[in-house]
Amino acid sequence: MGELMLRTHGEQIMFNVFETMKRHDEDPECHRVDIVEEVVEDVFVEETPTPPLERVIVNSIDDLEEEWEKEIEICLRQLESSRVDEEPKVEPKLKVETQEEVKSSAPELKVLPSHLKYVFLGEDDSSPAIISNSLTFLQEEKLLRVLRVNKEALGWKISDLKGISPTF
Repeated sequence: MGELMLRTHGEQIMFNVFETMKRHDEDPECHRVDIVEEVVEDVFVEETPTPPLERVIVNSIDDLEEEWEKEIEICLRQLESSRVDEEPKVEPKLKVETQEEVKSSAPELKVLPSHLKYVFLGEDDSSPAIISNSLTFLQEEKLLRVLRVNKEALGWKISDLKGISPTF
């Protein structure tokens, strides 16, 4: 009773706690036994390699935050450059056209139902397209931008595509 046994690497040491308490002034190092567990835990944490996932998450979070900030900056610049003004710009046309010019440049348009309307993709009312009448101005501007970029693809037929037979 009153004995403390410490085993490490095949060695065994017995401490008599009562004897140690009697001589604690002579040998102050024998009180270090109470911190062995803390030291072992500290060494274990230092010596045990952290799992790769944890190491990546902990060590790279700062790097990722910097990359995210750069990505956000790029996205904001792209949004800013492709921004469409929500208020329409009205520019008056000063050109006076004769009746002959109007007939030759404008295609013949049919009357549309009330939920549809014509928009023109080209200058001088050329390249008409039909869109919904219920779109907001911003939606209409975005749609027109996409249609103008892909104007060449509009009006194609299946027979225009290489490798596709319309009779199949």
